[in-house]
Amino acid sequence: MTTTASGFLPLATCRFYYGPYTLQADKVTYDQASARLVAEGNVRITEPDGNIVTANYVDITDDFRTGFVRSLRVQTPERARFAADRAERQDDDITIFDKGVYTTCEPCRENPKKSPLWQIKASRIIYNSKDKMVYYKAAKFEFLGVPLLYTPYFAHPDPSRKRASGFLTPSAGYDDKLGYHASTPYFWALSDSYDLTLTPTYYSRQGFLSTATWRQHLGTGIYTVRGSGIVQQDPDAFSGTSGDQEFRGAIDSTGEFNLSKQWKFGWDVSMLSDKRFLRDYDLIEDEEDKRSTIYLVGQGRTQLLRRARQLLQHHDRQPEAVRAGGHSSVHRLQRLC
Repeated sequence: MTTTASGFLPLATCRFYYGPYTLQADKVTYDQASARLVAEGNVRITEPDGNIVTANYVDITDDFRTGFVRSLRVQTPERARFAADRAERQDDDITIFDKGVYTTCEPCRENPKKSPLWQIKASRIIYNSKDKMVYYKAAKFEFLGVPLLYTPYFAHPDPSRKRASGFLTPSAGYDDKLGYHASTPYFWALSDSYDLTLTPTYYSRQGFLSTATWRQHLGTGIYTVRGSGIVQQDPDAFSGTSGDQEFRGAIDSTGEFNLSKQWKFGWDVSMLSDKRFLRDYDLIEDEEDKRSTIYLVGQGRTQLLRRARQLLQHHDRQPEAVRAGGHSSVHRLQRLC
C-alpha cells in the first residue's frame, strides 16, 4: 500500500501496533505529516496495563499519548468500567470523560443497555492510570438508575491500587428486612503501618449504619478493631428474634502475633448487642453464631503441634447451672500431639 498524494495512508480492517499498544478498527487513516491515527468503526485499543478501550471514533497520535475519542468505553483488568460520549486523552496516562459513567458491575446479559445495580455519573471524570486514581466533578451515585447521593467533588483509587486514601468501590443491594441499601466506604491511609476505613451505609427501612475499622501492623503481627452501630427505624422487621430492639451494634477485633519462631498468639473476639446483628447486616460471612476465640500455637523441634485455646461462648441455650450463675463463659483446653 502506498502513501496518497495528500500524505494520508488509508488502511482498511487492520491492526496497528506501537510498542505494547494495539489498535484494531474497521478503518484506520494515518496522517504521516502530523503522525496521527484516525480510527473508525469497532475501534478497540489494548493498553500496556491491560485496559481495553472500545469506541466508534478515535483521533490519536501514533504513540497513543494524546487524542480525542467518541462513544468511549474503558474496561480495566479489575473489571472497572468507564463510559462517555466524548473523551480526551492527555499525556498518555490521563483520560478525561465528559458526562462520564463509572461502575464495577457487569452489564446485564439479557439487556446490556439496562442500568447496572449501581453507577456513578458525573459531569467530568478524570482517570489517572499512572496514579491509579479516579476524580469526579458534580457526581451522582445511582442505584438501579435512581439517584441517591450527590457530591460536587470526590475521588477514590481504582480497584488496582491497594493502598491510597480515598473512596472505595461503592456497593448496593436489597434485603426484605433492611430495604434498599447503599454504602460508600472511605479508606484513610494514615501511614504505612496503620489505616482507618469509615463505612456509612444507608438502609431505606432501618436508617444509617455507621462502621469504623482500624487496622495496624506492629512488626511482629497485625490486629484490627471494628465498631458498628445503628438505631433501627423499624425493629419490628426482626420480630421474634434477638434483633427486635432499637439499638444494635458490635465491637469486634482480630489479631495474630509471632511471639517467637515457635509460638504464635492471636484472637478473634466480639462484644455484640445481640447474636444475630453481624449476620443481619452482612458484617460476617459465617452462618453460625459468632464465637470469641483466644489461641496460642507452638511448634517444637520434634514437629509436634501443641495448641491451647480459650473459647468464650455466649448462647441463649445454656445449661441451667450456667444460667443460674448469670452471664458466664465456657472454658476449654485442647492439646493435640
